Amino acid sequence: MNYSFSKREKVLLLILALIVIGLVWYMFVWQNAENEKIRIDGEIAEAEAQTLVANNKISKQVTMQKAIDEQKAAGAKPANLPEYDNTTALMAQLNTVLASTKDYRLAFDDLDYSQEGMVARGVTITFGCSSIDAGRSVMTQLENGPFACTIDSATITSTSSSDNRTSNARIGVNTSRVVDSPYAVGLHAVFYEKL
Repeated sequence: MNYSFSKREKVLLLILALIVIGLVWYMFVWQNAENEKIRIDGEIAEAEAQTLVANNKISKQVTMQKAIDEQKAAGAKPANLPEYDNTTALMAQLNTVLASTKDYRLAFDDLDYSQEGMVARGVTITFGCSSIDAGRSVMTQLENGPFACTIDSATITSTSSSDNRTSNARIGVNTSRVVDSPYAVGLHAVFYEKL
């Protein structure tokens, strides 16, 4: 079996060998390199997104630390963040603060667990008082009390018939009643507890 290839067959075999080598290179080298490049590009994009989120957190943390430092410099004392279900102590505090008011009422919201490691306990408070300063004093006592608290909305309304056409004081959202005090106060406070 001594077959000798013609020149034309040798050229065709060479072309076939080059095509096979090219296909093998494309399938095993080029495609793998492309897939690896796409994977690395995805990891880079994810790392950049995580870096952006981390930078935003750092920026917020720096801003919050500046605010804390300013409050400390102004003499503010840190608020106590009690353990979850501080209802008994909170009610005692609310009763103490609101003892000087007239006809106070409390309506608690559903608990808010949206902040990690913390529970927000919202309460709508309505009461009557003798003056605007008395109403402000109650709000100050709540905010500066022993438990972390923010007041996110408040109204103080005169109950005088000359100031109010209907003689009803509007307190809070969608509520109205007659208050036997010169001023009616409605506010929404949020108390925070740690989980």
